[in-house]
Amino acid sequence: MYHIFSRHASRLEAFLETFLFQDTRLFYWAPVFLGIGIWGYFSLPYEPDWRVTTSVTLALGALTFLLRNRRLVYFILVPILITMLGVASPTLRSHLLSTPLLKEELPPQWIEGRLSQVETYPTYQRITLLDPQFQKPFTHLPVPKVRITLRGRLQISTHLVPGDLLKVKAVLTPAPEPAVPGAHHTRRQTFFEGIGAQGHALTPPRLLTDDAPTGPSVRKRIHVTIENLRTRLNRYFEAHLTFPASAIAKALVTGERSSIPEDIRKAFADSGTAHLLAISGLHLSVVAGFIFISVRFLLVLIPPLALAFPIKKWAAAIALAGTAFYWLICGGSLPATRALVMTGIVLGGVLVDRTAFTLRNISLAAFLILLFLPEALMSASFVLSFAAALALIAAYDAMRTYNLLLIPKSDSTFLRTLTYLGGVTLTTLIATVATTPYLAATFHTLTLQAIPANLMAVPWTTFVLIPLLLLSLLSMPLGYDFGLSPVLSWAMEMLIKMAESVASWPGAHVPVPTPRDGVMALITLGGLWMCLVVTKKRFFGLAPMSVGLALWLFASPVPDLFISSDQKVIGVKDSHNQLWVVSKRAGRFARQVWAESCGLAPAEALASEMDGFFTDGRVCFQDNWVLGLSPLTLSKGTQVFLQEKDLPAMGGTLVWLTGQSPRFVSVRTLDSGRPWALKP
Repeated sequence: MYHIFSRHASRLEAFLETFLFQDTRLFYWAPVFLGIGIWGYFSLPYEPDWRVTTSVTLALGALTFLLRNRRLVYFILVPILITMLGVASPTLRSHLLSTPLLKEELPPQWIEGRLSQVETYPTYQRITLLDPQFQKPFTHLPVPKVRITLRGRLQISTHLVPGDLLKVKAVLTPAPEPAVPGAHHTRRQTFFEGIGAQGHALTPPRLLTDDAPTGPSVRKRIHVTIENLRTRLNRYFEAHLTFPASAIAKALVTGERSSIPEDIRKAFADSGTAHLLAISGLHLSVVAGFIFISVRFLLVLIPPLALAFPIKKWAAAIALAGTAFYWLICGGSLPATRALVMTGIVLGGVLVDRTAFTLRNISLAAFLILLFLPEALMSASFVLSFAAALALIAAYDAMRTYNLLLIPKSDSTFLRTLTYLGGVTLTTLIATVATTPYLAATFHTLTLQAIPANLMAVPWTTFVLIPLLLLSLLSMPLGYDFGLSPVLSWAMEMLIKMAESVASWPGAHVPVPTPRDGVMALITLGGLWMCLVVTKKRFFGLAPMSVGLALWLFASPVPDLFISSDQKVIGVKDSHNQLWVVSKRAGRFARQVWAESCGLAPAEALASEMDGFFTDGRVCFQDNWVLGLSPLTLSKGTQVFLQEKDLPAMGGTLVWLTGQSPRFVSVRTLDSGRPWALKP
């Protein structure tokens, strides 16, 4: 038995060593194992004890260190350790935040706080107050932030800036739950952002005299200073550019997308160019490259410096500082953070005379972000950003390995132009293929025009818009823009026209239903295998991807019954995949989410008798399923599976009527024991 075990252990060790050290690298898979642990944490219906998870992680770390010379044990323990670290990291972060969340609406009261952020939307404003003081506190714990909406005449004027001490009378309400399980989780997001409550103002905010003996902490003063700078930049664009060009400029520089009109936002989404409005690797790399090339060119013009000093390193250091500053004023979004880490590694390689290894860079960036901001894994921006970047790096690396990346060297302008267009087309195709499944699963729509739209919009943004914006920002302290404002407005309007033109083509908006459980995991596993495995074994990743796509297309049934979180509106689907609702006077947002998530047409009201489907206040489904509306009951024959008294404990619920018993998936059941749950 010992010899049999030893022989099999040797084979397992050889396989793991081949996979982890020849076919790929364990370092590349570290963020994957970390992400698996984080995903497991957010999938739990209860909150783990941070002391238990931290202790287990430390014990595993000590055991791995002691057995580091036993290679088979090392190969097994390291992935387990990293996965456990993925569970412990969000558990500890959740414990340290402990944001108290409001769980019921409160009467009007006065609230004092320091203005942190002002978001201007087309029809309203939204302000965030730091360290709010309530007239009638809803918790004994300190609330880090509160978010208040201002409408109409209540909107603040331009003389208020971040850092001002304000007082406002408002009605506070709890952050909403997801409309359906798996939808955007606003309460969870506000928990990790430190926003304890939200509401709407009843009076205009009043500016108070800041007579506190000690002001806010250094960290909060830095935050307020940055927000103040962002506000000044936003107002600069509003004053010098025409609308909606100013809204696009704010999105590209400060990351403020709230003032973009909904029709323009939809045009960018339908044309597949919405990524241009979210600051990511494209924007930071262009800024870093523009600063690096410009500074190095200017230093070369001074021969004493160019001949005696390492001006390339100087240019890299200045470019890194400028890119970090841009990251600060753009709000530090997750795609921008990923790009900053990778740009920092590349420019840091220039400083130490080493060439950065790109696949290692993206693994390091993902690992650091997930370790310190584990909630990022649940955001679409993180997934889309890393999916596109990883696919591009892996694809070009594979083409270089197999000598498929043939770039003709010629002085011909025509061949250079053709090579550039081919590169843009290939890059757009790779990024589109990599992000399409996640875009379809998140936004429930498919865009067939992304490649031609990006062929026009990406070069325009890279070589025209961003350089013009940088020149405009450089001229801002001088008080004169040297005629750049009209040119910049025209350039922004051209980008909008490109998006609107492509969005009007057929196939720009194809509805896609939500995939069933496990589909995205299979697609992600297959994609990661193809990107991280560096031998021909990478093509094994096509198998799980194919299975996932097949399950999405042919085995992702649409729910038969929809229940809103407040139980005010009920949706039902007939045999023709038409969505009907009991009342269209309530639950507008829920009805919209139901239709979009299932790829159905907008809901219609059950306002009249429908023979064979809606009669006598009852909805009759196939296989003898009956939904009674007054009171609400779901039954089959004499057996009752759902009653109206059960709804408050369920929240937003989806029901599939299959077999002898229905399948329920509800929001509050999935989140019942989490700190962000509305009703435990």
